[in-house]
Amino acid sequence: MDEQSYINDLITIFPANSKIPAEEFRQTLVDIFNNEKYCQNIITRLYKRFEDFFPYPTNEQWADMSDNETYCKTYTDEKGLIYDWSKDVEVHFILAKGHRRTYDEACELAADYWMEKLFVKVFQDNGDRSGHSDTMQMLGSLLKANASEGISDEVKNKVKENLIKYYKDYCIYKDDKGRTFHVELYCDYNPNAPLYDILKNAGIPENKINSICPWKTGIEIDDRDNAVVIKGYGKREYV
Repeated sequence: MDEQSYINDLITIFPANSKIPAEEFRQTLVDIFNNEKYCQNIITRLYKRFEDFFPYPTNEQWADMSDNETYCKTYTDEKGLIYDWSKDVEVHFILAKGHRRTYDEACELAADYWMEKLFVKVFQDNGDRSGHSDTMQMLGSLLKANASEGISDEVKNKVKENLIKYYKDYCIYKDDKGRTFHVELYCDYNPNAPLYDILKNAGIPENKINSICPWKTGIEIDDRDNAVVIKGYGKREYV
């Protein structure tokens, strides 16, 4: 099935109850299929085209929501239709372009990024550029540097092994009561439970675990196309 056929199919399944004619999105789809590299950008492109027809409501319009026929109600309903349709666009795009990598490769890559952030990059960044956190970030970075000393390559290799296994198990975490949950690996100022356990079980001393973990960091796998998602303070990067 060629890309034009995917586009035609998407026009056919455009929400029939939308106030926007489906054909108004054809050129946007052509540009997406021709020029976008990753499916994660699709929703932004579709929303941008949507707001050519329904611009974001003004403060006055948001304040005037006394009945079901307000502009804001229409805007919200129509945007919901575009959001639902975007999932079909993403599926068709991935069918046309393929996955970025295998899931196992994504697990390895996610682990590599954690290893870099845990043991290579020292600066502790909480995203605050106001100047108020400069001392806190400096002290956090010094603690991280000190805590990283003396951790053997053998222990680091075990950390990576544990990280890969956790991702290959689809981030299913079992707590001390035997209950299982889907929990992505994340560190705010301290690591969440699965990240803490991964490090502890690899042999990282408990008094070093909090210090070596990178602040405001999460790494996930987007199973739509096996992208690795690196989350920082207020931002995310797709690799």
